Amino acid sequence: MTRLLILGNSHTGALRRGDDAFLRAYPGVQTGYFAAPGTLFLRGQVDEAGRFSTLAATEATRKTLIDMNGALDCDLNDWDQVLVIGHRLRFTSVAGLLNRHDLLEGSRTGKGQAISWALVMATVQAQIEDFLRTIRGKFPVSPNITFFAGPFVASSIVERAPSYALAQTVVEHLGHPDLAEIYDWWVDQCEAAVTGVGFGFLRQPDSTLDGPGLTHPRFAVPKASDGTPAPAPIDHRHMNGDFGFAILSAFAQARLGLTPTDMMNHTIQETQQ
Repeated sequence: MTRLLILGNSHTGALRRGDDAFLRAYPGVQTGYFAAPGTLFLRGQVDEAGRFSTLAATEATRKTLIDMNGALDCDLNDWDQVLVIGHRLRFTSVAGLLNRHDLLEGSRTGKGQAISWALVMATVQAQIEDFLRTIRGKFPVSPNITFFAGPFVASSIVERAPSYALAQTVVEHLGHPDLAEIYDWWVDQCEAAVTGVGFGFLRQPDSTLDGPGLTHPRFAVPKASDGTPAPAPIDHRHMNGDFGFAILSAFAQARLGLTPTDMMNHTIQETQQ
């Protein structure tokens, strides 16, 4: 039995919603969760004894953690594997370079200015270095601690433009002819860097994508099976239980070498495409 802890921010909710289906498909895995709201999670770190704490300083934040997890912190020593979701390398920050510029070595789309591939590479390198500095300062280096690259925002986030800056960025680079090649290179660079220092890295499965660095809109629509008491609003950033299952299944296959028990399950087959 492999004990898997999912540790992260509000995006752990999608994985929780896919947990029952995941445990049926992979009975050799035992899961646990520890979550904290966005910035509170990002302030968290693992101490020398192996305990993850958000260093919650107020009664309100401590109550939030107790309500969510039944505890203020968690001991990573109790788990064989840890999947971290919340420290993210954001492809939109790279794709945003093409919002107002063509690539000198790439396609011409009529932009008034151009940037070089060398600038793109330098930007990505700086992003990766910042990410590595952050995670190495908060987690002990271990191949059993895996960082998930996503979740990427749904392509349907364009519905929130122009009032939401991130949505506007997606509008401006969506469909750029050079973006797919840049994305493939970018995720390869991210994986090589994170695994190179000794952590695990989990790509967002292709079956969940709707273009480079974007999630398919169907994963952003709340499902009745998610068990929420009322339909949740669609913010195009937080995903449903189908997405959570896809990520957990991808982890089990890519990082644990497991095979699902029910190969006829359509959702399971999607994660293997």
